[in-house]
Amino acid sequence: MSEVTQLINDTLARILRDGVDAGVRDRAEAGEFPHALWKTLVDSGLTLASVPEALGGPGLELAEAFALTRALGNHAAPLPLAEHLLAVRVLAEQGLPLPENPVTLVCTRRGATIALRDGRASGSIAAVPWASVAEQVLVVLPGGQAGLLRTADVTLTPQRNIAGEPCDALACDGAPVQPVDLGAWLPDNLTLALALLRAVMASGAMAAVLHTSIDYVQTRKQFGKPISGFQAVQHSRAVLAGEVAAAQRIADSALESHGTAAFPHEVAAAKARTGEAAGIVAALAHQVHAAMGFTHEHHLHHFTRRLWAWRDDYGNEAHWQRELGRAICVAGADNAWGFITTSGAGRWQAS
Repeated sequence: MSEVTQLINDTLARILRDGVDAGVRDRAEAGEFPHALWKTLVDSGLTLASVPEALGGPGLELAEAFALTRALGNHAAPLPLAEHLLAVRVLAEQGLPLPENPVTLVCTRRGATIALRDGRASGSIAAVPWASVAEQVLVVLPGGQAGLLRTADVTLTPQRNIAGEPCDALACDGAPVQPVDLGAWLPDNLTLALALLRAVMASGAMAAVLHTSIDYVQTRKQFGKPISGFQAVQHSRAVLAGEVAAAQRIADSALESHGTAAFPHEVAAAKARTGEAAGIVAALAHQVHAAMGFTHEHHLHHFTRRLWAWRDDYGNEAHWQRELGRAICVAGADNAWGFITTSGAGRWQAS
């Protein structure tokens, strides 16, 4: 990691550490977006971290910019930075204006009712992440057609996922749309990128859950001594640590593979493994915290609810396991071992 990349990572971590607490998260779930926090990110140039230096960004590699989103999970930050980073990268590559206010991105599935024709958009999308707090939505259709919608020109029905994050229904009838040429980006590649972002974010949230759990068992006493001394608790802590390490390593592996032929398989393995780990980590953390961990006053739920939501976003572990299985079948029996040992599939199994 270069000095510049480390500085940007440290800056984001500091901003989120100082700017995000349980009150900010609770107010965000109630509909109060942390505009001041977003403005701080804008002023620091972090909302353009994915944009090449020649186009006005800091010059990070795309994988380095994606890695920043681990801090979102680590602080359970109620911000659409992941979708924004991907959307502005697409806009920047096409020479389009780069918005300061949040812009989100949605890749519709086949059979979606929305259509983009003659500069107008009509139809609906069932769930658009962060639409209610975004100024614009980059809509990508399965065939590769894409357009930029202003949320002021559409009808949004507020909805939230299990983490309390906006995931709103969008409807429009002839709303103005700015056509966007995706260039080298294909809809499947954008979906892979979104899945990777969720895996990275989940690995960050799991690290925070591990830290919280270790701190709790070292301070909570039962029968006159910290519960960290009990064998059952020690076992749970060890399993937690192992799952977090596996999730972080395979997410890093997927990031490192960006731009290579192995990228789709690495992402599939990363999303599958982090999804599996998310369920185990959340369950064990709540067991370790006992009744305290189920109260709204304790901050654990802000992280575990995100883990439950993010493991299903852009395909759950079963979906990506099937994708890996199909890829192995296509490779053929003679090439199966080579496929496993040279892709994320091997690290997933080894974890």
